[in-house]
Amino acid sequence: MFEKFTYLYIALDGCHFVHRSMHGQNPRSGSHNERVANLCNGFGMAVPKWADPTATNIADHRGETLHEGLFFHEPLGFASYGGASQVARSENVVLQMQALVCRFLFVLLGIPAPNYITSGVNTRQQHGVTI
Repeated sequence: MFEKFTYLYIALDGCHFVHRSMHGQNPRSGSHNERVANLCNGFGMAVPKWADPTATNIADHRGETLHEGLFFHEPLGFASYGGASQVARSENVVLQMQALVCRFLFVLLGIPAPNYITSGVNTRQQHGVTI
């Protein structure tokens, strides 16, 4: 699970980099805690709880995973997302991260699909796209 988390976080960070570059801004500026929320706000999307910059968010786990080789305070491969937290597991944050990356890509590619882009990421429900 740490692999999928890492790849999705890199994709979210890549979306931030591309967006900032497209607008002539320094793509490396801004704290990791604020990047996902800033993109959501800039694209008119709701900010998921796990990306709230005022609370513990995925960026906190990103640093520990990428820099220390720990995933939820355990060596890589010995913990699942959320560790012992039932709340984190019930929210299926990794699935939400994947849904958010898809929506960010639509915006960055300039695909006009506002109903899809602003749809919730906390469900397995499929959302149609009219292009």
